[in-house]
Amino acid sequence: MSIIFGIFLFLSQPLPPAAIKSVALITFDVSSDEQRMCSGIVVDAVRGHVLTAAHCIPDNLSTFRVDGKPGIIIKRDGQFALIQCGMKRSVLVLRSTEPVIGEPIIIIGFAWGELAVFGRLVASVKEGDFATDGAIAPGMSGGPILDSGGLVIGMSQASSPIVGIACGSREIREFLRIR
Repeated sequence: MSIIFGIFLFLSQPLPPAAIKSVALITFDVSSDEQRMCSGIVVDAVRGHVLTAAHCIPDNLSTFRVDGKPGIIIKRDGQFALIQCGMKRSVLVLRSTEPVIGEPIIIIGFAWGELAVFGRLVASVKEGDFATDGAIAPGMSGGPILDSGGLVIGMSQASSPIVGIACGSREIREFLRIR
């Protein structure tokens, strides 16, 4: 597997190895000749749960794979989908505070099917969600966004040509019911 590295910004310490290991590739067939993909975050190594953005997986989809393993959705709302797939990997820690405008961040996911790591800045914050100072590559939706210390501050959700949109760790905590 190759890794695409984007611009890195002001990391206070090296990227934790667990950060790379906690990202999963989710693939599914939308037709006999078309496959789509997105990213996910391993959130429970004991139960084998992976969290992704709900829009990544169509409502009527029953067959998909997480790093090649079959997966089923066990919980879903308008923003997130929790998948049971037996993924027994490292789990990252969710940060308890909101991101700050100008804060350096690290976006990890599967851009165009390859593991990618990009450095960005928080451009704006509103009610727990935030925007990045650059687009998020296709396939990275559902992947983690880390602060410079390696804590999860959000999840990639969407992108325009000039900014990326992310939900904050507070929303992830509420969905997973973590206090």
